[in-house]
Amino acid sequence: MEHKKAVDVLLEERRRQLTFDKQCEVDECAQAEHLHLMRKQIIEEEHIKLLRGHAHRLLGYLLEGVIRDEEDLDYLGNDFKNEF
Repeated sequence: MEHKKAVDVLLEERRRQLTFDKQCEVDECAQAEHLHLMRKQIIEEEHIKLLRGHAHRLLGYLLEGVIRDEEDLDYLGNDFKNEF
C-alpha cells in the first residue's frame, strides 16, 4: 500500500514537471518570435532610413534588390522614381 502511494506521488511529480517543461518551451518560443519580429522591424526601419538618406546620391550604383518594391520608391521621391 505504501509503495502504491509512493508511485502515485512520483507520477504526479512527473506530470507536474512535464507540464512545467512544456509551458517553459511555449514561453521560450513566444519570446523568440517576439525578438524575431522586433529585429525585423528594426532592420526595416534602418532600411528606410538608409534609402531616404543616401539612395538618391547612389542612383545608378544601387545593387539589384536594394529597392525592393514600389513602397521603397515612394520613400525616395518622384525624381528618383523617374530615373529608376
